[in-house]
Amino acid sequence: MQRHDGHSSAHEMMKDIPSGVWQLVMNYLSSRDLCKNLAPVCKRFRTESERNDQWRPRVLARWQFVTEDFVLRSKETKVAVWKATFVQLSSQVNTIFAQVRNEACQMMSKVQRERIKQEENLRLKLWLRRQRRNAQR
Repeated sequence: MQRHDGHSSAHEMMKDIPSGVWQLVMNYLSSRDLCKNLAPVCKRFRTESERNDQWRPRVLARWQFVTEDFVLRSKETKVAVWKATFVQLSSQVNTIFAQVRNEACQMMSKVQRERIKQEENLRLKLWLRRQRRNAQR
């Protein structure tokens, strides 16, 4: 489609770019950018950003224990099975990190309270010792 100035529209030019080129470009994007910023732009970007060959390396690089069998067994057959796996595992990891962070904060608070209690006991012992020495003089 030619515009009145003789140039094709940007939309038309983007349609002519092969899928492989888009995949190379998308490899430089973070997973978050791929999902949140690129996919909503247009149907083509959404389709390209959900391809299994885009998400499979991301899953395998982040979670080495994941196998093809794990992914294919845990999901029904769908186009974005690797993306769904990535999102699911990321969500689970984030939940676990939040729990660990919460437990660590609770543990730190408990340690702090125990330290304060020990310091108070030590001060009391020192005070009593001074009192006994003063009483003996």
